[in-house]
Amino acid sequence: MAVLDTLINLFPGVAASLQFVKDLAVLSGGVAVAGIGVAWLKRVGLRSAVALEARGRGLSDGSAEFLARHLWREGPEVVRELLRSTDSVRARLARDLSVVRHVDAAERFAASAARLMDELRVRDPLFPEAPMLFEKVLLRDSTEEEGSGIVGFVVELTEEAVHLVSPEACPWPARHDIRMERTEKRTEALVVNLQLRPMPGNREWVVGLDYQTNGLDRRCATRHGCSVAAWTLPTTAGAYTLRGRLQDGESLDRAALEKLEAWPRRQSVVIEDFSCDGAKLVMESEGRKGDHFYLVLERPDGSLAALPLVEVVSVRPEDGGKSQLGTRFCAVRLKERNILADYAQEVSASTPLPAAS
Repeated sequence: MAVLDTLINLFPGVAASLQFVKDLAVLSGGVAVAGIGVAWLKRVGLRSAVALEARGRGLSDGSAEFLARHLWREGPEVVRELLRSTDSVRARLARDLSVVRHVDAAERFAASAARLMDELRVRDPLFPEAPMLFEKVLLRDSTEEEGSGIVGFVVELTEEAVHLVSPEACPWPARHDIRMERTEKRTEALVVNLQLRPMPGNREWVVGLDYQTNGLDRRCATRHGCSVAAWTLPTTAGAYTLRGRLQDGESLDRAALEKLEAWPRRQSVVIEDFSCDGAKLVMESEGRKGDHFYLVLERPDGSLAALPLVEVVSVRPEDGGKSQLGTRFCAVRLKERNILADYAQEVSASTPLPAAS
């Protein structure tokens, strides 16, 4: 502005034009400052609304501020819909973590994401020795016992593969064996195979995890002879929900069963042999091939061990109207299969469980 004032004094003939330029500059500056102020107020309002929405879902102040800091542009309505699906939250956080290029910043982001996953109760490991969502791991060549390694973060874990993101570039070719060491819990390093090597500019890895090679698979399919009284339940939503609670590691007893609407329609069976793949059952009534039901497995103390979904694959009539059913377990994940394998060992090494009253 001082330059314009000097020009106005030096050139009186064009003073009017220069004064117009001066006024326009003052007006533009005011509009720019006002725009910045409005944008700042809008950002503050959206962050507050997102944080309030997150707190309304029962999240802590730290997790609410974390979501508000990274998702404020989406607004509270989008965040509300996002929080209805925990997998959507996981996928969104994984995408945001994949663009972080500094290890320290990635560690801070992953720690906040892990805390959020804990609060949403979706961070339980797939099996006891498995890494958890957004856990920091160290990756190094399988032939190297020591070294700094490459930092990675687990963003998804299935029974076939582990999905990772890393701020660092991948130095190994596809199909290369690497060691994955946990940092939150000191366990033996897992040997994984690099299935999908990230492309240049990308930091998403996919590694295959061989459960047998790493000694994590207890799913021995050996059938164990026994004589154990049990119940079957029809395939209702209540039984499905109860099974999910068991898979999440909750300890449930007979009272949880008796609250189910399907409980009055239970049928008694005797388990004659058992494995993690299926069981041979004797039922008082006539069975049919292709039938589906839940098999209630109880421990001697009355707690529920598992509630596998059963499909009848063969039927053989017996005297007195009874049926001998050959069955297989359906849609069984690794954690449940390990529980069933342990249960098979228990019933083979113990006396028959008493019949439920």
